[in-house]
Amino acid sequence: MSFKELKREEWKGWMDGLTRELTTCEVSIPVEGLPLESPSERPVTRLIALVYDPPGNIMTVSTEDFDHFIDEPSSLGLDLRPDGVHGLRVVDPEGRDHHIPLSKSLTAPSLDAHFRLRNH
Repeated sequence: MSFKELKREEWKGWMDGLTRELTTCEVSIPVEGLPLESPSERPVTRLIALVYDPPGNIMTVSTEDFDHFIDEPSSLGLDLRPDGVHGLRVVDPEGRDHHIPLSKSLTAPSLDAHFRLRNH
């Protein structure tokens, strides 16, 4: 799986666009402190919002059960495939990857147009 790295000034727009497309998407996020052996053992919960706050430089992954905060992210990548966005990868200041796989791909005309404009 490869990730399309986004420029920092694009983060908020992409996160807002993805959030508008959320309906019944679920995520499985590693929770620090839980002794989980594999991604299949991670709790699965409904995704509510993906938020980037530029002034505070913080990302929030809001789910039905909890919020996952990433302070001072250094990079954001999208797992972009022909049928849409399959996940996100955020790297924190310590270099840790926060991989956020989506239960289904997110597609939308606005996302498609944005991606096409950036790559032509």
